[in-house]
Amino acid sequence: MRDYLNPTELNKLINVKSFILIKQASEVDFEENRLLEKRLASKTVFSFIHLVFFKTLPCPKGTFCKNCPRKIVHKNDFLDVEMDCFFYHHEKDHRRLVLNEIGKEFRYAGNFADSRRLQGSNKLDFSLNFFESLFHPLYYKNFSCVRTKCEKSVFCPYHHSPEEKNLWNTYFK
Repeated sequence: MRDYLNPTELNKLINVKSFILIKQASEVDFEENRLLEKRLASKTVFSFIHLVFFKTLPCPKGTFCKNCPRKIVHKNDFLDVEMDCFFYHHEKDHRRLVLNEIGKEFRYAGNFADSRRLQGSNKLDFSLNFFESLFHPLYYKNFSCVRTKCEKSVFCPYHHSPEEKNLWNTYFK
């Protein structure tokens, strides 16, 4: 009996586990969502698994959610309360699942596509919005916060101290 999986078997297992996690997360009721938000609010950095699934599933309350972000937000002008909901509300805060099958580190890069990068590439190989970019595992807590309305929560994608940045780097290793 072998004690390893070949790449094809491993990809199937990753896809099945991802499907199960997504299905379970989409069935979370409102009270469980509030408990998750409260537990995360006491931390300064997401765990890797929380970051992977953050804003990848639709909010059960939709646009009626009190934390539904504005569709037009200028750079660094967003409020922490607009990110307090773990789920997405519209295309501007929706993230694609960043994990990929074996062969590529992630499904898409943390940076945006521009004409220089698009040569020979697909636009879907890059981040499509602010949330995909700054909540990408390679970019999350990697830049200093310069926001004026920041509450220094786990929901801010920027770091507020070297310790916070180092904590994420430790989780991400």
